Amino acid sequence: MLSLFLKLVLLFLSCEFPSSLSSKVIRLFDLSGNNLQGTIPSSFFQLSAGNLESFNVSKNSFTGLIPSFSWTETSCILRILDFSNNDFTGPIPPGLGNCSRLQVFRAACNYISGSLTDDIYAAISPEELSLHVNSLSGPISNTIVNLTSLIILQLYSNNLTGFIPQDIGKLTNLTHLYLHVNNLSGSLPPSMKNCINLIKLNLRNNKL
Repeated sequence: MLSLFLKLVLLFLSCEFPSSLSSKVIRLFDLSGNNLQGTIPSSFFQLSAGNLESFNVSKNSFTGLIPSFSWTETSCILRILDFSNNDFTGPIPPGLGNCSRLQVFRAACNYISGSLTDDIYAAISPEELSLHVNSLSGPISNTIVNLTSLIILQLYSNNLTGFIPQDIGKLTNLTHLYLHVNNLSGSLPPSMKNCINLIKLNLRNNKL
């Protein structure tokens, strides 16, 4: 029987996602740093509801859409989701707002498009959002300031437009804010002076 804290570490493999693998008892799932390819079936997440705490498939060659999360708040105990450094396309998947324990969401260095969805802003306690080097567009809603647990916010190298949220100073836990290489305009919000823990700020190559 698989351990409740099973960690799958498959080094230097070149194959597709193991869709036949039973995920009902897996809590920590790590396939990062391989040559895996193909798509990730949404059925894997449906089967793992209520068990999966950490999911990491970064640094592979996965394609297609990032699967949606059709869980309820009570059935989702995910803390870490890492899809970074792959070839995923399409929008940010729906359902993240139901992951009430989510602390880290990484999907950087892909081909994700569309806008920052309401699900992103509905997340309750994320500490890191890393969505840099994608094709995201549209504004950054002022609603993002409700994510008061944020420590790291990385949205650089996208096609984001509009203003830096006027109330960004409410994110007093921020230490890293990277919004460079976008199409942001307007002026620096006066509230930014309230980001008293900020140690790294990069806003270069915008239209501020």
